[in-house]
Amino acid sequence: MDALLETDLLKLRSRSRSLCENDGYGVAFLREIESNVLGEHGFKLKMRCLQKGKKTIDKRASADIESAWAEFGKAENFTTTKRQTRRAFHGMYISSIARDGGALCQKVQGWKENKFRFAVRGIEIDHLDPNYNNKAKSISMSVQRNEWGQDVAFHLLRSHPGENYSMFGSSAINGDREPFAAKNMLHSYVETRFGQSQGKPWLTPVIPRLRQLHGYEEAEVIAARIQASKQGFFEETDEGGYAGEGRDSIGNIRMDGSPGTWERLPSGVKAHLIDPTHPNGNYPAFRKGILRGVAAGIFVNYNVWAQDLDGVNYSSIRSGQISERDMWKIVQR
Repeated sequence: MDALLETDLLKLRSRSRSLCENDGYGVAFLREIESNVLGEHGFKLKMRCLQKGKKTIDKRASADIESAWAEFGKAENFTTTKRQTRRAFHGMYISSIARDGGALCQKVQGWKENKFRFAVRGIEIDHLDPNYNNKAKSISMSVQRNEWGQDVAFHLLRSHPGENYSMFGSSAINGDREPFAAKNMLHSYVETRFGQSQGKPWLTPVIPRLRQLHGYEEAEVIAARIQASKQGFFEETDEGGYAGEGRDSIGNIRMDGSPGTWERLPSGVKAHLIDPTHPNGNYPAFRKGILRGVAAGIFVNYNVWAQDLDGVNYSSIRSGQISERDMWKIVQR
């Protein structure tokens, strides 16, 4: 699997990001993930501390721990940047896993800028270069493992590869790497094959379909605009021609287009009207077929995700949502 991903992962990640930033259905996919996996308030802590030597709940201890947990989740305590609350950080984290195929988080022990002495730092998955391998050190796709396949260290680029060609004349992808012990890192992705070192974007199976739909819609819009902008053509069969109502600033013949107006053409001039055929009548069915195929590949409910409630009844949409919720529970766990 690593051999396949080494050559394809950067391209897949780039195309997935493009869809999630520029395509409405890609944006809706990320919204569905964040809504169904995290919800409005994110994960909560519910304590059930027992009193010592008893089977009754220690309500005070439980409340104290829950209160401390809520305080730790504030922006000034949770991350080293002090910019994201726990809920905001989790939203970015799960979106990165789905959009980019993986996410990285550093666990910072002994953090001195909050009373909890602990914080997290989000790191873009791009720092984990999929093209960096070292067989002598058992490094595959920047992930170093021992003989049992356990993660030992992550060799991260010091600079983000997206940073442009620096003042030193080389890109960040060729820059220095720094090893991070695996015990201090979280590398989250969906492993689909044993021994896989990095994950692939969740949109991977449906990227071709979404790109085809995007291209088809663009072509339909262009064709419709052309036909809406041109009403017809005049064909001159001999000298003389058609003068119309004069000419515009660039020499085009102007014609009165008032409703119900007829005009006598001079001898030798024929009028050819355009019969608009766009938008194509098959477009709605084509779009629905494409989006149903996409929905099947990304475990979302087609009717909700595609905003298409045409022909839906209570029993059919409920059946689809029950199946979808089971899938969301798996993703959430």
